[in-house]
Formats: sequence, structure tokens, C-alpha cells
Amino acid sequence: MKKIMLLFLLILASCGSGDKLQFNLPGDANITLNSICINAKSGEILSYYLLSSSVNQYKKPLSMEDDIQKFYPNMCVFSRFEKNESYTLIYILDQKKYRVEFRVDHEGNIIKKFR
Repeated sequence: MKKIMLLFLLILASCGSGDKLQFNLPGDANITLNSICINAKSGEILSYYLLSSSVNQYKKPLSMEDDIQKFYPNMCVFSRFEKNESYTLIYILDQKKYRVEFRVDHEGNIIKKFR
């Protein structure tokens, strides 16, 4: 019985990390305080993106589009990034799932997180 309960708890604990496992390729983007532009090559297709933030504990996306077909160079997401907050952009580019994580420090500098 203890083994079953332990297994159940382990399964529950791993449920919250779903997008981290799926969107595991390091993304590449140019980030300013007003936008994030995904770096892509001509001919690549952006089919999904979701931008979330620590401002609202990553619960509600700041911006999201699904079932889209955006082509280079039209791959920018416009949002105002706040100081002292962290952000995550996940996106699908040519059927591959990418992740970009960054934060804005108290001076307004963009700091990309590398894994």
C-alpha cells in the first residue's frame, strides 16, 4: 500500500512540469523592453507561441496564438516587459518546440537564461 501511495504522489508531482519537458530546445530571440522577435530562417513557419510571466505567476498568458502560419520576418510578439520580472516564451517553429527564458532586472536590462 505504501508503494502504491508513493507512486501516486510521484505521478502527481511530475504533472506540473509538462511544458518544460515538451518545449526543451533552447530558443533564439531578440528581446527589447517592448517586443520579442524569434530568430528564424527564410521559409521557416511559426505555428504556435505562448508568452507568460512571473507578474501573474505564469497563470495567464500575456500573449498567445495557436494554429497560425507566420513566416520570417513576421515573428515578433509585442508586449511591455516590466522590471524585476521573469518571462518565458515557448513556441513551435517548423514542428520543433522551443523555449526562451529571460528576466528584466531593476535597471531594465534583459538577461537571457541559458540552460
